[in-house]
Amino acid sequence: MKNDPRKHFSALDIIHKILREHIRHGDICIDATAGRGRDTLFLAELVGENGKVTAFDIQEEAVYSTRTLLREHGMESRDSPYFVTVE
Repeated sequence: MKNDPRKHFSALDIIHKILREHIRHGDICIDATAGRGRDTLFLAELVGENGKVTAFDIQEEAVYSTRTLLREHGMESRDSPYFVTVE
């Protein structure tokens, strides 16, 4: 299967495509496993300035990583137009 289309998409690509189709500006999203923050950032970009994302994780290191990534993108502070909380 030289040109197998499955080789060009990962499960994450498929999930992101589905989320892009359904999440709109102004929506509220929850990231129940903040991890390194990449999904939290992705959700924050989808919901836009009028939306809200709440992310949490049981690992302190994951919360720190997520906050750091969001801060680097100007989305961690309550003063930013993006309202993202990390617990």
